[in-house]
Amino acid sequence: QLVVQRAPEWVKSTAGKLSVLLKKIISCTSAHRHWRVRLEMVELADHLLVACSQSLRECVGLLLEALVGAVNDEEPKVRERCEAALREISQRSQSCSRSSDGTSQNLADVLSENLHSLATSLPRLM
Repeated sequence: QLVVQRAPEWVKSTAGKLSVLLKKIISCTSAHRHWRVRLEMVELADHLLVACSQSLRECVGLLLEALVGAVNDEEPKVRERCEAALREISQRSQSCSRSSDGTSQNLADVLSENLHSLATSLPRLM
């Protein structure tokens, strides 16, 4: 019988492996031509942020980036679901930051880090 010891090292290792997979999934689905695929990508990102944000900390920036990228989707259903997800995440982040001991990362901090990372990589992309 397989028994997994969910030690902090295991959680960190698993999150790293999932991060690689999520990057591939998001890169394939975020620009997919069918809107339902993009909608499911938004659903996945939202679900993981709600249910697994503590154990998948290193994926939070990637998942938020996927949601922010889908805000201006051409399909209204994708756009509306994405806006609702970001609104809920923002509200949760604000309530957590008020009641937290400082261990949870603020939504604004994650988005700021992502923006800084994109801005510093821009010269290389050009």
